[in-house]
Amino acid sequence: MKKNKIGDIILLIVVVLFLVNSLVAYFSYRQVSANKSPCINLGFSKKDNISIYNQGLYKIVVEENNNLRKVSLKLFFLK
Repeated sequence: MKKNKIGDIILLIVVVLFLVNSLVAYFSYRQVSANKSPCINLGFSKKDNISIYNQGLYKIVVEENNNLRKVSLKLFFLK
């Protein structure tokens, strides 16, 4: 019985952390889309005209060309 309860608690914690990270990444994405910097940021890198904000499980990619600005929210393993 105790193993099942401990496993359920660990699973609940993982699910809650995933949901919190998803919400934080979405709100940060909205801020970056509005030309602001995100409040919570785990890392930042910039190469040429591409800026990448690390949000844990997600990353926000900003591509800036001449007059175009493309912002996308991607999972950490996608290019």
